[in-house]
Amino acid sequence: MTSDYFKNQTMQDPAVPMIQLPIKFKSRRTNTATVPKTTPEAHHVDIFDVEGCGCVRHIWFLFAEGRRIEITVDGSETPQVDMPLKSFFGIMHDWTPYFVDNAAFTVLPNYETPQMPGNPGYNLWLPIPFNQSCRIRLYVDQPPDGRVTGLHGSVCTMIDWHEYKDDALLTPFRFHAEHHRYKPAPPRNSAFQMAEVDGTGFMAGIVLGSKQRNYTDMIYHTGGMSILIDGENDPHVIRGTNMEDDFGFSWGFHVKN
Repeated sequence: MTSDYFKNQTMQDPAVPMIQLPIKFKSRRTNTATVPKTTPEAHHVDIFDVEGCGCVRHIWFLFAEGRRIEITVDGSETPQVDMPLKSFFGIMHDWTPYFVDNAAFTVLPNYETPQMPGNPGYNLWLPIPFNQSCRIRLYVDQPPDGRVTGLHGSVCTMIDWHEYKDDALLTPFRFHAEHHRYKPAPPRNSAFQMAEVDGTGFMAGIVLGSKQRNYTDMIYHTGGMSILIDGENDPHVIRGTNMEDDFGFSWGFHVKN
């Protein structure tokens, strides 16, 4: 077989099989490691800023407290991702990081050294394809009390990505994430919006966290998700039975979920 045969051949992404990626690529890794800050001012660090055609395949992070991630692909005026870094990895309500393992991302606390700075490790496996450019920026907030301690402001990341030729046959899909937080959430018999998007695409996943403030307000039972696709409404809505059932669990999530 000639090299021209492989030019337009693609493979399924293992995390998101609906995404097809070129099989001809150069493997790249971009590392970022910054020293701790001695002043409390908020700042940002571009951990990835590349022009050309490619796809981010894996991102590893340390230090997520007080951070926000922003991802802008192909020069978009509005970032495709702009949300708290912990929420991006499924650590909801700013809780202490816990073990997470799925096709999209993993969160791996080191329970042998729980107080060690930089614990846990955060890994993203969802593909982020780009045709013209990709910038990933981390915003570091000012400490709530204004005090600088330990490794404040440190950024430590590794990004594994594929570099393609400019004329590579690249998927038309682009990675997007939408974030909402309701504090407090609407009471029972009401609803809150998780996402509203337009265009051609598919939903790769949902992360939902709830914290029960009032035991009499049982939001779980008969509180499933309603998904309306392409303007459809009742009776064509995709309707869940209970919130915990939507995630394959049963009989409520109790205090935290």
